[in-house]
Amino acid sequence: MRVQVVGWAVVAVGTVVFVLSWVLTQRTTCFDAVDPARSTCVTEPALGVDGSVLLGVIGLLVAGFAVFRAVRAARPRPDGTARSAPRA
Repeated sequence: MRVQVVGWAVVAVGTVVFVLSWVLTQRTTCFDAVDPARSTCVTEPALGVDGSVLLGVIGLLVAGFAVFRAVRAARPRPDGTARSAPRA
């Protein structure tokens, strides 16, 4: 039981760290002009807005599922027996 809880908790935390590392990475593109007043810079997510949203939604689903499984593994069954890891 404890191995499953720790395993799913690691999956949840690892997913959040992975997704945040990609979503929070930014890319800056500068356009220089002859006139310095017309030079501009644009900062956006490295994956683009659509890619960041997609990765965020997928990460949320994976992390939510991992938390669900960890909580489920931590609770005893209704008949009072403990949940055990599947046998190989």
